[in-house]
Amino acid sequence: PAVLLAAVVLLPNTLTAQTSPPYVILINGRIHTVDANDNEVEALPISGERISAVGRSDAISALADADMRVVDLEGRTVILGLIDSHIHAIRTGFSTARQVHWYDAASVEQAVARVKAAADELPDDVSIAVVEGWSRTQFSDPRLPTAAELFEAAGDHPVYIQHMRELAFVNAAGRPRGSDRGLYDDACRGFGRHEIAADDGRWRHCSRRRPVCRSR
Repeated sequence: PAVLLAAVVLLPNTLTAQTSPPYVILINGRIHTVDANDNEVEALPISGERISAVGRSDAISALADADMRVVDLEGRTVILGLIDSHIHAIRTGFSTARQVHWYDAASVEQAVARVKAAADELPDDVSIAVVEGWSRTQFSDPRLPTAAELFEAAGDHPVYIQHMRELAFVNAAGRPRGSDRGLYDDACRGFGRHEIAADDGRWRHCSRRRPVCRSR
């Protein structure tokens, strides 16, 4: 189901919290209040920049008049707006010029062609890296490239191509020495152990809860 983000401040789970007439009312939803009991409610009115109450759809709907906008969520989920404003200026400044970028690649074929172009231009001992800034959903055929496609395009170059924080394609030349040592992983905050399928080339990133990185 779709998820809506409500970038407002929650007030207590009660209709008496309303302080001014609402200008928009959400009803018939699954609204996560993130209160002390993690309650889920059906409806809420928004007054100014605040949620002025939460409750059942029938009770909240009674607050509406002809000038108010009423949004029927039809079972959709509403969560708090999430703001994570930060940058990686130093890391990005050092690495951006040395990476292949796919952020505007329209197809898997175009993305793979950029790897091939970099491989043709760079000395064989220089790594080819595509790190973040892209998603399979941007491609006309929304799939991941295969390891075979990428490794053939890269030739003898070490390859590290990362999709989200989900997995990375790493060829034999790109693997660190030692069969069970992994590349540096931000999620692990260090070197993780991996189980690598020799014919696969895809490494799963570890999670903070389970610091063991496994290939898919």
